Amino acid sequence: MKQTATLENNKRAIIYARVSTDDQRGNNSIPSQVQECKRYIENRGYTLIGNRFVDLESGQDAASGIPAFVDDFSSRELYRPALDDACDYLESYGYDVVVVYAVDRLDRYPEKLMVHKNLFREKGAVIEYVTQTFSNDTMGEMMETNYAYFAKIENESRSERFNRGKRQKAKRGFFVSGPAPYGFEPDKTSQGGLKVNEEEAETVKWIYETYANCESSLEGILLQLNHSRAKPRKGGKWQKSSLHKILINTAYIDKMYYNKRKNDERKMIPRDREEWIEFTVPKIVDERMFDIVQERIAVNRERLRKRAKHAYMLGGMIACEECGKAYISQCENAQRGPEKEKRLYRHRLLAGHCNNRRLDAKVLESVVWDKISDLLLDPANLKSGYKEALEKEHAAHKRQYELREVLYKNITRVDLSLQNLTDAYMDPEIKMTKTEYMEVRKRLQDQQKYNREQLGNVEKQLSDIPAPDEYENISKFADDIRAWLNGPEWKPTLEKKHQVLNLLHIKVIIDPEGKGRITGWFGEPLGFSYSAS
Repeated sequence: MKQTATLENNKRAIIYARVSTDDQRGNNSIPSQVQECKRYIENRGYTLIGNRFVDLESGQDAASGIPAFVDDFSSRELYRPALDDACDYLESYGYDVVVVYAVDRLDRYPEKLMVHKNLFREKGAVIEYVTQTFSNDTMGEMMETNYAYFAKIENESRSERFNRGKRQKAKRGFFVSGPAPYGFEPDKTSQGGLKVNEEEAETVKWIYETYANCESSLEGILLQLNHSRAKPRKGGKWQKSSLHKILINTAYIDKMYYNKRKNDERKMIPRDREEWIEFTVPKIVDERMFDIVQERIAVNRERLRKRAKHAYMLGGMIACEECGKAYISQCENAQRGPEKEKRLYRHRLLAGHCNNRRLDAKVLESVVWDKISDLLLDPANLKSGYKEALEKEHAAHKRQYELREVLYKNITRVDLSLQNLTDAYMDPEIKMTKTEYMEVRKRLQDQQKYNREQLGNVEKQLSDIPAPDEYENISKFADDIRAWLNGPEWKPTLEKKHQVLNLLHIKVIIDPEGKGRITGWFGEPLGFSYSAS
């Protein structure tokens, strides 16, 4: 139960200190605040109490040391764990004074300052500041809130000066702050203020090449990184999120951006694209490789969005002979329990299809897998058929391949022209005006934009065609599948079967009479019969 003291030197006091972030706990702010508050308490003859402690050397929480309630939360946050603990301590044990170094350490926002102050006032404790003294009346309260208001303005002005300086540095073409992206390290003499870390860069290149060539999924790359390749910069294990950040970071194709987000008092939100500040750093990954990776990420994201909740071996692989539209994967009676569920492939007029038709997934999948199993058990036939289909597909798209090569050459040529233009503009002997420079630069940039758009269209058309070196993959794949099918450890789940069919680019075409054919990268189509339900 709380004991109220009447004499000045019998008052019990606690210390409250604050810094804005956890990173600031390591500087001298907390030790200096706590030391000054402790001296203030001793000078007034108060008794220092509390059930939380801080180490005066490090400023970190400790099991013993100086009693103090310390937060590392911004003044934008109303929630303060240590402040809540101080209120709980007041409820359970009782004290008379909360000693804080300065008004802005309790809060810079006047309205929230009053909220915190009233929390203690309602329970019989008062706030006292080491560096300021206010009378206990309306005028004193007004002065106290004014101090908080001016502290808020000064903090925002200081932040703006700091951010303005960083923006100016970015406009001059230099990396601003924070840890350098994986693959780089700070170097003021290098382009953009970063130089390539050769060891890390090799890992970055390997990640891009592996993902772009469809040699492995993100999970597979993650597994290899954590077992046989380079470790993350800070040690520990690679995470999928950090791997994804590497795959979408434009820094690896020499483009970095600053000023992409802003604080709206609650969270960071994106800025308009024209507010971004672009600067260049050394290139690690070829732009073509980067574009292929982005395309694969986009395709996988779309597939994930459309992926059915239940497993379907032929999901997204069945099409109607008449209208060419894909069947929908659907599960009936799912709410009645797994034993009553029925997986279907549906063709529906309501979905824009040519008719209504239901295919029992279990029956159709069994028929298709039996056909594919026979094929997989004959590796020689699979290899020859795959090679034949690959050659036909490449011949059919010869024009697109030729156009792609032309576009690659055009992009390289325009890049060189842009560099030569900049060199000419910087050469005092040539005496090119800024207006002339900007006009020519704009024409070249427009031409480059058109080249890249055309290249993107061509790459999209060719994205479903395996590269020639995938023939070696399918050869090894056929041998592996044969061993799996004949081995005791092969567990043919629907997901594993789907992966097998996906690698073979399987498509199942169904006609109204229940006749079907299976096409893919294995030569002639495989025919089968199916009775529609």
